[in-house]
Amino acid sequence: MANLPDLFQQTKLSHQNFHQNVPGLVCQFHLRQGQAKAIVATCPNFQKYAVPSLGSGVNPRGLSSCEVWQTDVTHIPQFGRLKYMHVSAGTFSGAVYASAHTGEKATNAQKHLVQALSVLGILKVIKTDNGPVYASKAFDEFLQQWGVEHKKVIP
Repeated sequence: MANLPDLFQQTKLSHQNFHQNVPGLVCQFHLRQGQAKAIVATCPNFQKYAVPSLGSGVNPRGLSSCEVWQTDVTHIPQFGRLKYMHVSAGTFSGAVYASAHTGEKATNAQKHLVQALSVLGILKVIKTDNGPVYASKAFDEFLQQWGVEHKKVIP
């Protein structure tokens, strides 16, 4: 029989081959967050491309794809009539979907989300600011139809 390495060594080997992030390692190998961070931080590939961290616990990212999205609208005047850019990002995967619209009303946000859902998949939770488009009854009804929990956060 072959000797299997302990769980910590298995996790290190897995990260060397597949480069999972911290939440992925915690979920897959049932490690503490600090242990998973140490494994990711010591990876030579991670050190080459490391991005400064904002710290843990500030903005929960979810533990799987399509669990938590953040969405907002930004204005890009150079786009003319389509200057309202609706943007959604998967907080776990980092996948981003953006679409240009003629307004920032609930109907525009709904069109954007239908497009994003078809590309990124069905989400569980969406985080938005408390702007008029996201505070509207029409937007809440739309999210209820899709079974999406709506969390309003500060801008």
